[in-house]
Amino acid sequence: MPSRWWVPLRGLDSPAVSLTHVHAAFSRWFDRSDPEHHFGDKPYAISPMSEHSGRPGLEISTLTDEAEERFHVHARRGERVALGRATAYIERPSLIQRHSWHDLAAHDGATQWRLDFVTPVTFRSGDRSSPAPQAATILDGLRRLWRLWSDVALPEPPAHQAQGWISDLDLTSEVLTFPVNSRARQTRTTVTVSAATGSIVIRPTQPDGAPAVGALLRLAAYTGVGSMTRKGLGVTRVSTLVPAVQRHRPSPDARSAPDLAEAADGTAR
Repeated sequence: MPSRWWVPLRGLDSPAVSLTHVHAAFSRWFDRSDPEHHFGDKPYAISPMSEHSGRPGLEISTLTDEAEERFHVHARRGERVALGRATAYIERPSLIQRHSWHDLAAHDGATQWRLDFVTPVTFRSGDRSSPAPQAATILDGLRRLWRLWSDVALPEPPAHQAQGWISDLDLTSEVLTFPVNSRARQTRTTVTVSAATGSIVIRPTQPDGAPAVGALLRLAAYTGVGSMTRKGLGVTRVSTLVPAVQRHRPSPDARSAPDLAEAADGTAR
């Protein structure tokens, strides 16, 4: 069952912790073997460090019961976390949002969804990265995760695979630079990533594709969008747009989620 948690931390003077250190500290909670660590698709996502109600912390999402169990094993009050040279201690996590796979698959009649990328989103192919989203790329990535981790069938039309198109966008390009470990060279190298923040609106290309497109986009609130979501990129808020009056209806978690809009800006460099 997908869930999203806010994990407050005690002992940090500032939430300005590099994405690399956040990833190294919290991916250990879930990856218990070398194959798990290097497997491309993970049943969890990690946000950058940010603040909520004046307290530093981060969001962690889980997609499976096993991933949530591993989360709770480590997310105990007083647990010590090393973030580079800094040390922090876990405070009591709070649940931001949870849906069953049946909930995500249930169609409410919507035909437009707005995705707000509150941390930079990037789309990688080999050594190249792009800030430009494509609906097919987003939906195919979410579909892969759905089929990998869900125990509920995606409500797709029997005759074809549901797709969508981007009808509106408001994006700002950003360039991020941060160190990563190179498996091939067994060295540490620097990666420059072209990314973007802002919002897009996605609609289904065919009316009968709306249930599947909506289910996949609702999943994006837990998985994030694009590449490097375990390093805090592509954190996404999903809202339903009501076509009749073009009115924005925030998702339930939008009122209580921490502000991550600037979390990855500066901490990755």
